[in-house]
Amino acid sequence: MCAKKILLVDDSADFRASVIKTLGRVFFITEAASEVEFRNIFRPYTFDLVILDMRLETEREGLRLLREILGFDELQPVIMVSAYGDTEAVLDSAEAGALMFLHKQEFTPELLARMVEAVLQQARMRRHLAALQGRLPGNDHSEFSGSNPMVRRVAEQVRKAADTPDSVVVATGERGVGHGLVAQAIHDGSRARVTAPLIMAVGLSRSGDDPGKMLFGASPVNGTPRQKGFLERANGGILFLDGIAGLPLDLYAKVTEALLRRLLDTTHPPIPLDLQLIIGVLPDAAVDVADFLQGTGLADRLIEIYLPPLRDRRGDIPLLATSYLHAFRQVGKTPARTIDHEALMFLESYSWPGNLVELRSTVEYAAIQAMIAGSEELMVEHLPLNMRQGNGLAKDGADSWDYRYRVAWAELELAERAIREHGAQSKTQLAEFLGYTDRFAFGRRMKKALGEHERFAAEFPLVSSWFAQKTKAA
Repeated sequence: MCAKKILLVDDSADFRASVIKTLGRVFFITEAASEVEFRNIFRPYTFDLVILDMRLETEREGLRLLREILGFDELQPVIMVSAYGDTEAVLDSAEAGALMFLHKQEFTPELLARMVEAVLQQARMRRHLAALQGRLPGNDHSEFSGSNPMVRRVAEQVRKAADTPDSVVVATGERGVGHGLVAQAIHDGSRARVTAPLIMAVGLSRSGDDPGKMLFGASPVNGTPRQKGFLERANGGILFLDGIAGLPLDLYAKVTEALLRRLLDTTHPPIPLDLQLIIGVLPDAAVDVADFLQGTGLADRLIEIYLPPLRDRRGDIPLLATSYLHAFRQVGKTPARTIDHEALMFLESYSWPGNLVELRSTVEYAAIQAMIAGSEELMVEHLPLNMRQGNGLAKDGADSWDYRYRVAWAELELAERAIREHGAQSKTQLAEFLGYTDRFAFGRRMKKALGEHERFAAEFPLVSSWFAQKTKAA
């Protein structure tokens, strides 16, 4: 098991030496003697514990840094220390989010060791509870965090929409910028609708099915039960419509009429309708959709949200990539805890035509490569080849641009090595070795990857012999 990492921020060399002498045999400790050093070292989701001096260059400066740390990760455990530990300092630290306070004059090795053990135990319990509540930072809408003014505007509009449950939201942006994430964030932030359904209706105009029946339902036929439409299924909650370009205008009109009348009259009897509508559109369709809604009685309920492409918010890429990496580490996909500076430079300089979706897939691919290499740091060599070569499109075929292909390839390679080098003897053992708790889900994932990409059978013969056929592995 890897040693846990502690960031020690204190301007007293003597105190840092005492802490290292006490904890250095058990923990990996990184030192920072000033705010400047802290900012050069600290990255969110990197350290298991931060020990932070309340007073660095100025009085109570540590409290400001504490608030910044918890702004990135509200579950980051922090112990505040000070040589001036009056009651007010202790209360200020607790209110700011520190889990414990250590007065330097009361310092003993035994006290510090017990305090660190207790804080880490408390941190594990808090993260476990957060996971049960679905609040881990990797799923906490970090896509709408950052310093970019356009992203701050998105966050403001999301909060406004969440506080206005009768609003109609049009989220505009390129593919992959997070239309569905907007819907999820509004739902999670809405006191009125968070316990009601969030129905994600994606690709209505591309599905090949009758969009009218999908939206409003279908009458019973030959004894079959009546089919509920998306509007009825979302009643009381939120309906997210994406990929609606090309739908007939009369269908738009029918939806807006139902919202205005607050009545779904395609059922027998008609039922009251109460839902919030969120529409995700690409830039070329945004004007038409917004103009149509402006011409209806819904104009005063309209909230428009523009989602900037990732290339226009490059300064947020390190935070986003680190957040994604942390989420993958939480579910056991990688041992990597940090991203190498050079790798971050690659990520920041890339054009990201697939925006947030592509960034997340890229980090997932690199995280799996780091697992294969046994690395605790995500390095340049773990990134996809086309990115390292600086190409917009890799040279080894169209599949190389599909990051689902890249992730599938990396997982199959890891499974192949587990069989060949580590002697996995069964599918159950292989699933456990790779960190899957559900061996059936793992098996379906392997079969899906092999079925979708024929070339994988030749590249990974051992995995293919186990999963491509219905015969049992020897």
